[in-house]
Amino acid sequence: MNALFFIVLWAYYASYGKYILIYQENHSLFLFDKQYFYKFLYFPGGLAEYLSAFFTQFFYSPILGAFLIALIFLLITFFIQSVLNRPPHLLFLLSYIPALIFLVFFNQPEFGLTLAIAFTINLGAIVIFNKLAKTRWRYCFAVLAVVILYFTCAGVYHLFWISVVLYEILYFQSKSKKIFLPLFIVLALYVPTFAGQNIFHIHFNVSYFRLLGDSLNEMPPIFFALVGFFILVPIGTWLLQSKSNLLSEKMEKPFVILGAIFMLTLTVAILYRSYDKKVNQMICTAHEARANNWEQVLKISADYDGSNYLMAYYTNLALLKSGKMENNLFEFNQELGTNGLFFTWDRSRKKSEHGGLLYYELGFINEAHHWAFESLISNGENAPQLKMLALTNLINGKRESAAKYLLKLDQSLFYSNWVEQYMPLCEDSTLWAKSEFIREKRAQMPDADFFMNLNNLAPDLVQLLKSNPQNEAAFRFMLSFYLLSNQVDLFAETLKEFHPANQAISSMYQQALLIFLSAHPDKAEEYKDFNIDLATKQKFSAYANAMRSQQPRRGNIPEKFRNEFQSTYWYYLHFVSPHGNKVITKN
Repeated sequence: MNALFFIVLWAYYASYGKYILIYQENHSLFLFDKQYFYKFLYFPGGLAEYLSAFFTQFFYSPILGAFLIALIFLLITFFIQSVLNRPPHLLFLLSYIPALIFLVFFNQPEFGLTLAIAFTINLGAIVIFNKLAKTRWRYCFAVLAVVILYFTCAGVYHLFWISVVLYEILYFQSKSKKIFLPLFIVLALYVPTFAGQNIFHIHFNVSYFRLLGDSLNEMPPIFFALVGFFILVPIGTWLLQSKSNLLSEKMEKPFVILGAIFMLTLTVAILYRSYDKKVNQMICTAHEARANNWEQVLKISADYDGSNYLMAYYTNLALLKSGKMENNLFEFNQELGTNGLFFTWDRSRKKSEHGGLLYYELGFINEAHHWAFESLISNGENAPQLKMLALTNLINGKRESAAKYLLKLDQSLFYSNWVEQYMPLCEDSTLWAKSEFIREKRAQMPDADFFMNLNNLAPDLVQLLKSNPQNEAAFRFMLSFYLLSNQVDLFAETLKEFHPANQAISSMYQQALLIFLSAHPDKAEEYKDFNIDLATKQKFSAYANAMRSQQPRRGNIPEKFRNEFQSTYWYYLHFVSPHGNKVITKN
């Protein structure tokens, strides 16, 4: 049963549930560095957090990370099996309950490993306590362990001392326990007070409940569920110990088999119910975007059901980077309009984590640095933002600053190979000057400084294009902004001003230009160099005829009409745009 439980968890987190591991690894960074270790000593429970960060770094590989997760949950079950060994037929069913409780909470991406690791450490101590037959050694261990466990696991140590009291009362026959237990309880309750006042200098509630919440009222349900388990189960098994033959030997085997089937079914049901496809898609989309896997981003986006700001943002960025924005923009969900192109600045932790990548790809290197630094402050040190800070400093020629971030990443286990690509550019100025990467990114940058408008990217794009008309990414993004905001006049003017002469325009641009010329026939001569092919004109005529004959309305669009025209700009303008179905003319 234990082997099957392990395999089910490993298979799940290596496949469907890998988004949990990706999220946690992207928001944590373990460094093999003394100063990094020392900062975990400033609060009780820091060592459990340190161990959590250590194990989380292996989530870089979902297969290896899934193995560790399955191993930790199996270890929890194994320790409980070592403790709850009376009566045998109840052990089998009960030993998996804490691991299943943890599963429910761990499948929330931000939950992390800390509580599970702290709980496992406490369980290991409970096992050792129960294995010590001699009273003297058992009491010495309990006293030493309660102090160590408090410093290691903070508030989770309550699990240990409460269990010690229960097991000593129920299962051990010692004449001295009437003296030991009151003294032990006083010690257990006094340790946080002493440590909080004299070592850590923290508030009373923090000293008692750290890792669990700021106070007893704010502790997570998982803690009460687990403590309840370790209070009720010892008492229940003690009450039933005189009835250890509650099941006959003939019934024991069927009971175990049915119990195994039930627990495995419950495990699969918990994993199935806790799986969130949309969260999976969002986390994996951001992960693939950071890895420049733009085709994979578009593949995930095509399968996403509904509208979401993060998905729209990365979808449009992927269209830009893959060179498909001018042809395939409306083959993807654009219900959010321009709000799906970029994030406005409001110091949001989530926005700062994602928003800077667009600025980097457009050539706003200083602004990308700004967003990465803000994200580092609000989210803590993590590899994606340290990478961005290293790259933006390199591009700006600040090689010493770039080296600072690269050296930090070099102290990690899985990012040292990435560091090796860029560290030579910090150490040798001649390599920096010759680097193709540096040349390409600096060629995107504006030639003059200007103030950024972080609530509306359009003015910044205009300034960037005027300063650096050769920035192709900014030009394509600017055109998409005008199309998504119904500003066809500005689209046409920008197209004429910055599009290379004698170069054909995409069918999507032709569709928008047809609308512009229909409203401004007097401008036909100015735009004669932008050839609108016969196929686009015929499709426009077909669209106009279908509009008259089928009379589609928002919320009531014939399926045939949708299938034929939903990837056109005309369809977006009339039936999708959040800005209404009218062209916004230039003031």
